[in-house]
Amino acid sequence: MTLPPNILTVLLVSNHDRLAFVLQREIRSHGHHVTISTSGKEAIALAGKSHHDLVLMDTTLKGEKALSIAGTLFASTGVTILMLAGSAKEITLARSSGADIRGYLLKPFDTPQLWSAIRDALDARSTSRGEVSLISTAYEQDVLDDAVCMAAQIAMERANCSRIAAFERVAGLAACRAEGLRKTMGAAA
Repeated sequence: MTLPPNILTVLLVSNHDRLAFVLQREIRSHGHHVTISTSGKEAIALAGKSHHDLVLMDTTLKGEKALSIAGTLFASTGVTILMLAGSAKEITLARSSGADIRGYLLKPFDTPQLWSAIRDALDARSTSRGEVSLISTAYEQDVLDDAVCMAAQIAMERANCSRIAAFERVAGLAACRAEGLRKTMGAAA
């Protein structure tokens, strides 16, 4: 199955049913595909069978060494890995392990932290490959929509204009900024 380029395929490795269910529901709610693995051995087998853009791996896999599994996954597939850690000590150990892990997320975390960590991990991987990546998630779109509404509200209050005029003013400013960015990026290329 071929997916649109902005749809992620995520391999979630956790033996905590509740955590796996919540993360799967959140990620799927944004249109991405999630496969759950409850063990490192199963994760390695799944990663060998199909492509994944990201592995979200819990550092506390019962009876298994998550860092060793992460190293094996990266060595065999080159997949981007984001570790979910229960303590700062686990993050320190993961960082010192030498495994090619692109991000860490300390539990408990909220939805914005999850999406920020996913974006940062994918961006870090793209940057290390010399690629430019603009990750667009439904969460980021919601944030952008909220920012536009807030900007329009401010424009309404400052200019004492109608809501439509305020949105037109904000859209005009955004178009000018986007054009400036295009010119800057074009000059840099």
